[in-house]
Amino acid sequence: MKQAAVIGLACLLVLAVSACAARSQVRPQKGNSVAAASHNEPVCFIQGPLPSSIEYQVIGQILGSKRWYGSSSEVLSVMANEARRVGADVVMKLVTGTDVNVIAWARPVGEGTAVKLKDKDSFDCKYYDGRFF
Repeated sequence: MKQAAVIGLACLLVLAVSACAARSQVRPQKGNSVAAASHNEPVCFIQGPLPSSIEYQVIGQILGSKRWYGSSSEVLSVMANEARRVGADVVMKLVTGTDVNVIAWARPVGEGTAVKLKDKDSFDCKYYDGRFF
């Protein structure tokens, strides 16, 4: 009986820890069929839009969140992984903040637009006050 209680407690602990993890997803833009290859390079996050002089294709809206308390950098890290998975080079129009859910009063969240640059080599992330993740 004691062993079953320990196993049950261990299962609850694993469930609780996994529920705290950050997660991210990309919602493809309607009518968009951008098929970009995944990559392992840093992704630039900028708060504003890209200027019209830079050519890019919108992949979709990227959303990130944690179910529990934490920092926005945890959310940005998983958003960067998701952006790399869908082939995005930049996440523009980035907005971060906190949100309320059933188990946390201030969980970190993030949202932006994932884009694929036409000429990635000439783009300077720091010039646009961007941060790499």
